[in-house]
Amino acid sequence: MEDEGCSIVLDVGSGSTKIGYSGDDLPLSVLPSVIVSAAPVSDSRDTPSRAQRPECRECYRGYDSLHPEDHATRDIWPVQKGQCQSTADLETLLHNVFRTELGSGAEAQRPVLLTESPSTTRARRAEAAELLFEGLKAPALSMCNTASLSLFAAGRTRGLVVECGAGAAHAVPVFEGYALAHAALRVDAAGRDVTLRLAQLLQQQHGSSGGSGSGSGGSAPLSLDVVRAIKERMCHVLPRGGGGAAAEEDIGAAAAAAAADMKYELPDGSIVRISGECAAEPAEVLFENKHGRGGLASAAAAAIAMCDEQVRTDLRGAVVLSGGTTMLPGFCERFAQELEAAIDGGSGGAAPAADGLVRRPLTVVPHARAREPGYTAQRKYAAWIGGSIVASLSTFRLLQVSRQEYEDAGAGALHRRCL
Repeated sequence: MEDEGCSIVLDVGSGSTKIGYSGDDLPLSVLPSVIVSAAPVSDSRDTPSRAQRPECRECYRGYDSLHPEDHATRDIWPVQKGQCQSTADLETLLHNVFRTELGSGAEAQRPVLLTESPSTTRARRAEAAELLFEGLKAPALSMCNTASLSLFAAGRTRGLVVECGAGAAHAVPVFEGYALAHAALRVDAAGRDVTLRLAQLLQQQHGSSGGSGSGSGGSAPLSLDVVRAIKERMCHVLPRGGGGAAAEEDIGAAAAAAAADMKYELPDGSIVRISGECAAEPAEVLFENKHGRGGLASAAAAAIAMCDEQVRTDLRGAVVLSGGTTMLPGFCERFAQELEAAIDGGSGGAAPAADGLVRRPLTVVPHARAREPGYTAQRKYAAWIGGSIVASLSTFRLLQVSRQEYEDAGAGALHRRCL
């Protein structure tokens, strides 16, 4: 709830931007991280477009192509793959966000907590500080790593955070609230790659059949905005194959059979059929090995191995998933299976260490079947929720850099206090 002492919490991702006030359970607004130049921005907070606005649009200004290279040259999204591509575009986006969601001048009245990707460089951080202080006139700024904030949202200070959003995925060890940068690994396979793969499969399925099963005739490819909606509604992750367990095979067969009977109604009223392959295969891009580099679970196992033995025990005991892509049905179970296979030869349980001690069993949060109170359903906002928690603490002032400190010491003051 907004009050005089609260701060603004801002999480700008590749797909969506979350903004709100410290102390709130959820962000006030979630909107696409895209500059919509075709529609004028209104100062009113109650416009119809705001109520009907999609949470994360992946198509705009010709983003209807199924080939990434066609839209890679268009500077539509200021943040891509977790990194700012254009400071000027990001400034335009943030001006629009503050004006439409919080009211004109709100950014100049309250301290701002800005999240940053685990792979953010010092130079990028300095650019963000310049934007907030000089462009938006923020009175004070704090920048926090999304991995640390996600861990706070799960009620922990030690653990391995595996975040998978729209543009990129990261595996980041966190110890006592601080990310261990030397062991943080990045994987360039995330939600948007799943969407692109689903779009390709849908085009192949309905294109080769001459439009059979689609009321639209199958002549025009679906926009990726519609494909994203299909992904969130019908896609799932199958259990890990190759284990030889009949139960896993039955689960996979049942899931594929259920998906084969699913139908999706397009915005124009036509019906598109989703086969089992289209529903299950796209998510495999998150786990497959490409160009000699493993998937998300392999990166998580490698990040744990890069830490000291004493730290690994805490990391194994709390592998926290965050980000919207982890909300796909079956993701938690599949990731736990893949991680168990990558660590200790698939034992996953308590195993003797080199010094004879017993390691803590591997624990993935949230558990595939047991719900994590207060975290399971909202982990796609985990970084923002963690920021809301940190910004509401009395010690948050110690992480802030005031405008005067920035003018005196520059971005160096921010480097020393960032979380």
